[in-house]
Amino acid sequence: MGGLPALGVGLTYWPRLGPFVEAYPESVDLLEFQPETVWLPPRAAGQACTYDASALDAVAALPHPKIAHGVGFPVGGARRPDPAHVPPLRAVVDRIGAPWVSEHLAVNTAGGPEGEYCTAFLLPPAQTPEAAVTAGRHAREVADALGRPFAVEPGVSYLRPRPGEMADGEYVATVLAESGCGLLLDLHNVWTNARNGRQPVDEFLAQVPLDRVWEVHVAGGSEYEGYWLDAHSDVVPDPVMALAREVMPDLPNVGALIFELLPMFYDGVGPDRLRAQLDALRGVWALRPPSCPALPARPVVTGSAVASTAWDDAIGGLAVGRDVPGDLAASLAGDPGVRVFAMLLGELRGSMVARALKLTTRLLLLHLGEAGLRDLLAKYWATEYPRLFAVREAEGFAAFVRAHGPRLPHLDDVMTFELALLNVVIDDAGATIVFGAEPNEVLGALAAGRLPESPAAGSYPVVVAPG
Repeated sequence: MGGLPALGVGLTYWPRLGPFVEAYPESVDLLEFQPETVWLPPRAAGQACTYDASALDAVAALPHPKIAHGVGFPVGGARRPDPAHVPPLRAVVDRIGAPWVSEHLAVNTAGGPEGEYCTAFLLPPAQTPEAAVTAGRHAREVADALGRPFAVEPGVSYLRPRPGEMADGEYVATVLAESGCGLLLDLHNVWTNARNGRQPVDEFLAQVPLDRVWEVHVAGGSEYEGYWLDAHSDVVPDPVMALAREVMPDLPNVGALIFELLPMFYDGVGPDRLRAQLDALRGVWALRPPSCPALPARPVVTGSAVASTAWDDAIGGLAVGRDVPGDLAASLAGDPGVRVFAMLLGELRGSMVARALKLTTRLLLLHLGEAGLRDLLAKYWATEYPRLFAVREAEGFAAFVRAHGPRLPHLDDVMTFELALLNVVIDDAGATIVFGAEPNEVLGALAAGRLPESPAAGSYPVVVAPG
């Protein structure tokens, strides 16, 4: 296989960042796109995910080169990634013309008394030889199914190092040897792990094959109860920039340097600081070796080990707030890092509900206050497993509120209306919602951030139609 293209300095693309990219196209050489942002949930059990063709076309039409970085199809678990995810992933990758694809070396599927479930959050994998070989096999299978070069990204672990486990770098190197895939080196992840007490940065870099690095990520984070979080919330910390300048000359096959920023933090960073950050990264990019030679051939270790699902079930169950039996779970439960994952998962689920059911959430907040809304969400999380898609999380929360939540004026009408808006995209079918009070007054008041005062009662049909 020949060398990958050297694309330059890029930005994780979100529609919220579209105006920046349009206003300052010279600041960005390429865009990194997360395929799951345009996925739609299956219409029925057993079916594959679909995707929003119009949203994908809008991304494909952007003039910058694009690479694909998955966030919902990790390859680090003991269970094989769901093959139903391959067709929509490949469709997105083909549409944007990505020269390579990357995914996380993480876990998001676990099992419990009710069967397998998705954690909807990337959790650290078991770092045993068996788990490394299994993850490498999964990565190789995904690469073969996609028909494109495939790289894996080691994630952040807030767990303490465990006796007998492989060191972080040793585990990653074993996965790469088994898979024959490339490495997405997230330097903020590496630095965050070291800062939180895991493997020192220099030891990690000494153990991984730097000639297998195809892509580098950098980001900013934040403090939380003594931990540094990989929050993608700010510009890159000075130590990570220094690390990037140190490492870049040792990466003969690097094809992209990507700055990650979540859209909700864009206003806090602002266009001027973002431009300055990208300009600084262009200086780092200039330090790479002068050419990208052909990628070296790597023997694939055809290991036969099979990892146990015990780790995935324990870390997954604890993260979603379940009681998990067994010594492994008891040991993990004593690690304060598990509480960090549980907090982050709760924040993610809450943001999914708030984003999908904006007016419903506002109505609840205005009636219950922030503490009351968080208490209601916590009760929901304690009884229902996470959903991968925001629309499904919204449906689950709405069902829970109807069965166990407060009886509030207009609540059911507003929930039903917002769910219909969500599902019209998936089902391509309309619905008629009957409000018990004048809908423009109800929805208008909530949109303005206040409770409806005295909307006229009656029977008001509202048609929700495709397009």
